[in-house]
Amino acid sequence: MKSEETKKKILDTTIALIENLDGDVSKVTIRKIAERAGIGTGLINQYFGTKDNLIEACVQTIIQKVVYCFEPEVTVPANGVKT
Repeated sequence: MKSEETKKKILDTTIALIENLDGDVSKVTIRKIAERAGIGTGLINQYFGTKDNLIEACVQTIIQKVVYCFEPEVTVPANGVKT
């Protein structure tokens, strides 16, 4: 597996765990992530260093997805000026 694929698998697995645990990151462990992703714990440490770094990367990914999906409604009144 390529390094970017492995990193994405770790992120996706961690995000799924966070969602399954209703956002309670205290219940997310490196061991659980490794088991579900089918990789060794050393790879997680290699890519992210600490659980906190991994959680931060996951939160950033979640926020990016939310921002990407958010499309504010722009209305153009009769005078042609956007509001």
